[in-house]
Amino acid sequence: MPFRIVTYILSRFLPSFGVGIMVFTSLLLMDRSSRQVELLAPQTRDLGEFITSFLLLAPPLLSYSIALAFLMAMISTLGEMQRDHELQAMFTSGISPMSVLFPYMIASIIAFGVTLLTTVHLTPLSFKAYNDRAIQIARHRILNDLRPGAFFKGIPNSVLLVGDYKADAGKLSGVVLAGQGPGGETDLVLAISGSVEVSPAGESHIRLDLRDGTIHPLSATEPGYKIAAFDQLTSRIESDDPGVAVKKKHILMGSNREELKRLGMQWQAEGRGSDVARVDMEMHRRYSLPVTLLIYPFIIYPLALSTRRHGKAYAFSSSILLFLVSFFLFSLGSRLGTRGRISPQLAAWLPDIVLSAVAVWAFFPFAWKQGGRGNMPGQKTGTS
Repeated sequence: MPFRIVTYILSRFLPSFGVGIMVFTSLLLMDRSSRQVELLAPQTRDLGEFITSFLLLAPPLLSYSIALAFLMAMISTLGEMQRDHELQAMFTSGISPMSVLFPYMIASIIAFGVTLLTTVHLTPLSFKAYNDRAIQIARHRILNDLRPGAFFKGIPNSVLLVGDYKADAGKLSGVVLAGQGPGGETDLVLAISGSVEVSPAGESHIRLDLRDGTIHPLSATEPGYKIAAFDQLTSRIESDDPGVAVKKKHILMGSNREELKRLGMQWQAEGRGSDVARVDMEMHRRYSLPVTLLIYPFIIYPLALSTRRHGKAYAFSSSILLFLVSFFLFSLGSRLGTRGRISPQLAAWLPDIVLSAVAVWAFFPFAWKQGGRGNMPGQKTGTS
């Protein structure tokens, strides 16, 4: 196929592809904003900090907007070329329909690489930063009244006094904690330092970790006074506000491959089978989602050349429909995998398996029919 034909088709495809990425990313980001503004806005100090926190959501959405933009751009470009009789001119000049597919395959490979980079590297980095911001918000909500030198009563059956508290890092120093134990005894805990950490399980509480301290019993059932030293002591600070929880989904999306493995091993040891399945699905989803882009051309191309109903509205609606089918398969696989009906690996790759079957059904009969023939689909070859 002449190089100029490849560059010409790509020159028609890439602008629509770029515009589609911007449009769909903006739409998805606006949809996400309605859910996040209530959480982020009250806790940010200025507009710049809010925008920075908000834009951390863009890379995870990029993998979906690339798929949508690719679908729309390919359908739209093929429709315009068919409407302007450019495809007919190419086919009648001896260029086979299979050769016209080649530039779109190049585009799908490039889109695959960008999406793979996004799902494997950019998304974990951005969600990790976003989760760190959510952790700061959680600390602020629960420990809003914690001040150095002032009594804090947010811990059940306890009173906390600190010499210094750095809210952004969650670090404490000069800690005095007076609390009532499960047996009714009252203890005084002194610690040199400590920290507050949001629960990694996505629950509405944070951990108070105290280090290098001693426990002094203030009331005892037996005579005597015994001091117990500790290197680390952990307490829970409960909250009724579900907004302080870091969602399990966000925890998984903000973890790299090694962190996912450690998290899976930890939850496996705790007997949390459904959460272990989520870890496995997340690991495979990061690769199965980009592979979908390599399948789309084999579905779109034969369908685009077999109908004359092309236009911007048709391209938009068709791309949305095919994307929704993919998303439905992904959601179905996630539900089945979480409930143990199918393996997590099969759940993550279910959309690719189904779409591959559709691609075989749509493309290979088309390729067999058009193989070696230069006529446009639906056009009869003449005889002399």
